[in-house]
Amino acid sequence: MQPSPDTAGLLSTESPLAPLLNVLAESSDAQSAPSALHRWGQRIALTSLSLCVVSLWIYVQWKIALFGWIVGATLVTGVSAAAVLVLVGVKATWTEMRNFEREFLSSVSSRLVERRAVVLRIGAGFKHQDILFARDYLKSVAVHLRSRISLIVGALDKVGVLPLAVSAAITLLKLKEAGTVTVVWVAGTTVLAFFYVLSVHMLDAAFTVERFVVLLDHAAMHAAERVDPLAAARK
Repeated sequence: MQPSPDTAGLLSTESPLAPLLNVLAESSDAQSAPSALHRWGQRIALTSLSLCVVSLWIYVQWKIALFGWIVGATLVTGVSAAAVLVLVGVKATWTEMRNFEREFLSSVSSRLVERRAVVLRIGAGFKHQDILFARDYLKSVAVHLRSRISLIVGALDKVGVLPLAVSAAITLLKLKEAGTVTVVWVAGTTVLAFFYVLSVHMLDAAFTVERFVVLLDHAAMHAAERVDPLAAARK
């Protein structure tokens, strides 16, 4: 039975984002815990970078040579762990794309079926303009997330960990030198590595929002067809 235009008022007390939040919650419950590599990478990165900051402070205050070496060792360890976090995300994305391709071609993708059901539910439960508003709002959120990432570490999904690796390499070369410039460079590289760890999570959030925008695009088309079933035929 074709839903009537009045059906859009059934969920008027909610937002078109409510079903998407339910999808996100269900996905979080269904997903397994982060891999051991991801967990240990994050712990090692944060611990090593914290030790690097403390060692750098001690080295600046008392000029103990041993702590200069500790700064270098913890910086390399922290930067390497931060790079692992980025690469783990790239691997997960690549694996997901390969799985999606196989499931799509075999027409047995349960995720596609579930997302299609969400699209139909949103399209049947909300007005076309409400869905478009939610979609445009999410687009703005995704753009702002990527802008913040770019302000902090640049285009992370394009240049990867290259700037961080170059900065760490230059820092190691400067460790033998004494002076304010070396201290500032080490501190800057450490802060940059902290920002990389944060930006990985922000980039994951941006990807999620962009996938939701796709769902709302199709939900908006479904809502338009519900009001005017001949609209698709005219197109």
